[in-house]
Amino acid sequence: MAIPATGTVHPLYALYAPTWATLLDVFEGAGGFLARDKPYLVAHPREYLDHSVPVTTDSGQTVISYVANETPTRPSAKLTERRKLARYENIAATLVSQLAGALFRVSASRTFPEGQVSRVPRPIEQFWLDADGLGASWDDLIRSAWMPAAVFGHVFLYMDQDEDTETPVARVYTPLDAPDWLTDGRGRLTSIKFLEAAPRTSFTTRQSTQDLRVRVVTDEGWSLQDRSGRVLEAGVHRFGRLPVVPLYAKRRSLTPLVGQSVLGDPMCFVDLYNLVSEVRELLRRQTFSVLNVPVGNDGTIEREQSFIGRQSGTGNILFTSQPAAYLSPEGTNVQVYHEHIDRLARTIYRLAVVPWESDATGVEAEGSRRIKREDLNQQLAQFADECQQTDQRVTELVYRAAYGDRWQMWHQKDQLTIRWPDQFETEDLTARLAQFTDALRLDLGPTATKEAKKRASRAVLPDLAAETQTQVDAEIDAETGVTPDQRRDQEMAERLANLAKVAS
Repeated sequence: MAIPATGTVHPLYALYAPTWATLLDVFEGAGGFLARDKPYLVAHPREYLDHSVPVTTDSGQTVISYVANETPTRPSAKLTERRKLARYENIAATLVSQLAGALFRVSASRTFPEGQVSRVPRPIEQFWLDADGLGASWDDLIRSAWMPAAVFGHVFLYMDQDEDTETPVARVYTPLDAPDWLTDGRGRLTSIKFLEAAPRTSFTTRQSTQDLRVRVVTDEGWSLQDRSGRVLEAGVHRFGRLPVVPLYAKRRSLTPLVGQSVLGDPMCFVDLYNLVSEVRELLRRQTFSVLNVPVGNDGTIEREQSFIGRQSGTGNILFTSQPAAYLSPEGTNVQVYHEHIDRLARTIYRLAVVPWESDATGVEAEGSRRIKREDLNQQLAQFADECQQTDQRVTELVYRAAYGDRWQMWHQKDQLTIRWPDQFETEDLTARLAQFTDALRLDLGPTATKEAKKRASRAVLPDLAAETQTQVDAEIDAETGVTPDQRRDQEMAERLANLAKVAS
C-alpha cells in the first residue's frame, strides 16, 4: 500500500497501514481479491512462462543453465484460468456481523432520575435522535461504527458542529484516514490529521486519488487544507478540548492509540482464499480425464493422431506404449485440502472466540461448550465496556458544546446514567429461561426480582425497540413485590371463590 503524500505520517501509521489495507480487503472482499490479476492469489513459480531466465557470462555468452526469475510477468494459460475461477469466501464479514449482532442485541441504557422530566428535549437527547446530522440515531451510528472498529481494531469519532444549527454531530474516520497525530507527555491525544475526499461539484467532475483534503483538528479549532498544505477553511470549536474519541474493539497493551482487530492476522483469510482456489483446480483436473492411446509396434503417433485428434470432447489424449485407458488423478489431495481448509476456518473462528458450527453439532463435553460460551460472553462484555467509555466521552463533548464552561454543572444536575449490558445471550434460550424461573422462585426481594424480570424480557424478546423496552421496564418497576408462587396462589384463591359463588 502506498502511504498518502500528505506531509508527515506517524511512524505507527507507516507500520500498520499495509495491515489495515489488507484487513479492509478481507472484510470487503475487494482489492487484491477483486482485481483482474488477483494479487492475493499466490501463483506457483512454474505457473509463469518466464519462471526461469538463462544465465549469461561476463562476456555476454549464454550458458545452458537457468535460474529462477524473481520477477516473472508472463502468466501461463493455467494461471490465467485459475485467476478467472478464483472466488473469495468472505467469512470475515460473517464473523464481524455475528459479533455485532450479539453485542447490540440489547440496547444500552441511558436514563435520567425519576421525576426529572424535561418539557424541552435536552441537547444530549437531540443528539441521540440525530447523531450525524443526517437522521441516524446515536444507537445506529455507534453500531455501524463498531463494525469497522472490529475490522481495524479502532476508529475515530470526530465531533463536528453542524453548519446550520451548530449542534454536535459525529463523523467516523478509519485508521487509514488518520495518517498523523500528536500526544502530550501523558499520552493524551492533542491533535490529529484526517484525510477526506474533496466533494464533486458536478457529474462532469472526475474524481481521483489526488483529490484529497486534510483536516487538522486541535484542542482549540480545525483547519481544512489541500495536499500542498494551503489552508482552504478554518474555524474554532466550543468543545474546550480535542473533540475526537477513539472507539476501540480491542486495545493493544503496549501500543497506544492503535487497536487490535478481532479478525487477527489477515493472512489467514488470504491463505484460505488460496486453498479454495487450489482445490477448485484439483477438482477441475479430476473432472476432465486424459485418454491414453497405445501406439503399438507398427504404429506412429502421427498416424493415431490423424484418426483421433489431440482431444476427444473435453478430454485430452496422451499417446504412449501403455494399454489404452482413461487416466484420472486420485482424490486424496482434495481430501487433504478439505481437511486443512476446515482446520483453518475453525482456527479463524476460535481466534475470534466465536463457536465453530461443527463444535456445536459434534461430540463435545458440555463443560467445554460452557467454557467457550463464557469466553464469548467475556469478550462481548469487553466490547461493551469500550462502547460505554466511548458513549460517556461523547456525552461529555455534547455537554461541553451545549453549555460551555458550565457543562459540569448541567451534567451533574441531569444525573445521566449510561449503562451498557455486561451479560449476553450466549446460552440456549431454554437454559436461560430455566435460570430466570429458578431465580424468581428464590424470593430474592423486590429489587432483585424486578431485575431478573427485565433480563428475562430481553432474552425472550431480543428485538424490541428501545421505546418499547423502556415501557416494559417501567411496567416491571411499577409492579408490587409479589413472587410468582404468591401470584399463582392468589389466582387459585380467586378461581375457588368464583366457583363457590357459582355453586351457591
